[in-house]
Amino acid sequence: MEEAGLTVIGATKGYSETHLILVDVSKYGSGVHISKILESSDILCSDDFGQLDRELRIGTAEVTRRGMEEQEMKRIADFFKRLIIEQENPEQIKEEVNLFASKYSGCRYSL
Repeated sequence: MEEAGLTVIGATKGYSETHLILVDVSKYGSGVHISKILESSDILCSDDFGQLDRELRIGTAEVTRRGMEEQEMKRIADFFKRLIIEQENPEQIKEEVNLFASKYSGCRYSL
């Protein structure tokens, strides 16, 4: 996410200590607003976990369960960048997101 230009909260603590990524989106709008943009492109994340309305919580467990790895996370980060920073049309990105996700419809890990 940082490589895509987004501010990752707690990045100095390392990236392997948790399955969650917190992203500060305050430069681009409220967490609620940004999460609705992402959701309109079929990307789900949380904006309602009791903190300031500037953060998005992105869980990586689901994409890992589906068999995605580091390379796929770079592609996902690019979707976030295009929607949040570059403000591309969510409907156009939605088609790409669904095509990308369709390649990972199985369950690589079940527990």
